[in-house]
Amino acid sequence: FVRDELKTSDIVFEAVSLAPVLEQDEFQKLLRVFVDGINQSLLLETHLLEGLAYLIKNAPPGDLDSDDLVNILELLGTRLKGTRPQSTQHLCQLVLAVSSVLDSMVDSQVKGIEREQLHELLSQYLKDLQQSSDPRLAYQAAYAYQALQYIPDDETILQTMLRRTGKVMKGISVVVSAVKAIDLDKFIDGLQHIQEGLKGAEEVISTVGSA
Repeated sequence: FVRDELKTSDIVFEAVSLAPVLEQDEFQKLLRVFVDGINQSLLLETHLLEGLAYLIKNAPPGDLDSDDLVNILELLGTRLKGTRPQSTQHLCQLVLAVSSVLDSMVDSQVKGIEREQLHELLSQYLKDLQQSSDPRLAYQAAYAYQALQYIPDDETILQTMLRRTGKVMKGISVVVSAVKAIDLDKFIDGLQHIQEGLKGAEEVISTVGSA
């Protein structure tokens, strides 16, 4: 399977079905084949995505570490953001693979993934995909989004509080300016900033209290 350049869906299924009984070195080699295939292919091969998702779900205990999972999530996130919104079939397969990675990350209690470059961008993209007219894509995106929220990013509590406070202050400033200028659009924009700043404040306070 590793040597064969033409990896049909039947051959992929045959290979991944062996995942639960492979030694760690063999499993890692097989995993690299799927990751490299997805990373290097100009055209998205959905059967490789399906194989990767199956491989991750059925990985023997200890064969996937946190670095493997984060790197795969970054790769899938890049492919996801580079896929046209009209390609719902490809998006469904990508989001399904992302969900498999996120489930494994939650099970493995992976923490501290980059907030700005990965967590926040992926969260926003998955949130947008929930508005898709394709019910399959909307469901998969909603599931993946919820799974992502269970994985802590690398932002400290202090950084979170400062970021949210900054948004609130910016929102107040915009609202005051809008009232003076009688600008309804600007007023609504300011309220949205305040709402974003206050969003999740309860969780931050709860975390500080428990610490």
